[in-house]
Amino acid sequence: MTENYDVAIVGGGPAGCAAGVFCSRAGLDTVVVSNGRSTLQKCAFVENYLGFPAWIEPGSLLELGKRHAREAGCTMVEDSVSSAAEGEDAFVL
Repeated sequence: MTENYDVAIVGGGPAGCAAGVFCSRAGLDTVVVSNGRSTLQKCAFVENYLGFPAWIEPGSLLELGKRHAREAGCTMVEDSVSSAAEGEDAFVL
């Protein structure tokens, strides 16, 4: 894959998706790279999370976060990042 983005976020869990939403809303061309193995999936349920004071099933929370990021304009990529290097004027993943 050879693409250029203003921002690359490695990790597509709730924090990565939230970061992607705010970057996209700020007008930055944003990609969120996720290997699909969020540690959130190890939880039975999520309690007292913003917007879900009782609880929410982890898979549902992940899907809602990904959908929100896509709707905000993020490019979502299911892949792993194996290296990062500083290029001439950008980082190369």
